[in-house]
Amino acid sequence: AAEAEAFEHYREALSRLGFYADRIGDRTVAVTTVPAVLEETLEPDRLRDVLASFVAGDREAGTETVDALADEFLGDLACYPSITGNTSLTEGSVVDLLSALDDCENPYSCPHGRPVIVQFDEAEIEDRFERDYPGHGG
Repeated sequence: AAEAEAFEHYREALSRLGFYADRIGDRTVAVTTVPAVLEETLEPDRLRDVLASFVAGDREAGTETVDALADEFLGDLACYPSITGNTSLTEGSVVDLLSALDDCENPYSCPHGRPVIVQFDEAEIEDRFERDYPGHGG
């Protein structure tokens, strides 16, 4: 119900992004149109989760510009399906991921500013994997 209520506040920002929706009753918002670029790849459950997270965010209602709201929503949408820690990847998916990263305008951080690439020197890697311990022949 809270998300459906907050929808009215964010309707303009969402429509500028190409999301069109109608409020149906007190607890439901029906999304009728999504941007063409997302039409084939955006799963309804993912859209619902991102929209719910977005409208429940920590911002003061009425203080944001439509452009700022649109940027924030697109950032959330971009980061939502990201690969998180302890995710196992195949060699092929790693190669695909690095190739896609090469095509990014800013491959160093996500839209929220979190780092995507970090650099470790050999000493830090050895320290993290405890390669310098008693009895180790290396």
